[in-house]
Amino acid sequence: MDEEVKRIIYAATLIIGVVLISFLIKISSNPSSTKLISKEYTVTELIQNKPLDKNIVVYGNISEILKDYTSKKGNTYQRFMISDKLNKIMVFCSTYKGKKEFHVGNRVKVGGKFQKYKEQYEIYSYCSNVQKLS
Repeated sequence: MDEEVKRIIYAATLIIGVVLISFLIKISSNPSSTKLISKEYTVTELIQNKPLDKNIVVYGNISEILKDYTSKKGNTYQRFMISDKLNKIMVFCSTYKGKKEFHVGNRVKVGGKFQKYKEQYEIYSYCSNVQKLS
């Protein structure tokens, strides 16, 4: 194989590698991405399985609306509790991609990252990743 063809193959391989690494970094840095979710849960299943730091989908009913939280950086988050009659968990969703109106009793599907913060389990997401089902 002549040297010019080898350089072209090397350059193409390098470019493909950079694009792939960039894609993987983007996916791993977006905790509320619902694109790579492998499992859907009820609230009780989620708490029993504890898939910490994984992207998940959970179904439940809004049982309590909490006061919005504003971080020191000025970012706003909506907070509410969802339940399945046996257990409940807090949803902490960023309004960066838009705020939503929620009410107690709404059935929702939440895609986000399951995490533990200050000894409490929660789902961190963008509010745009919360779908009202009824």
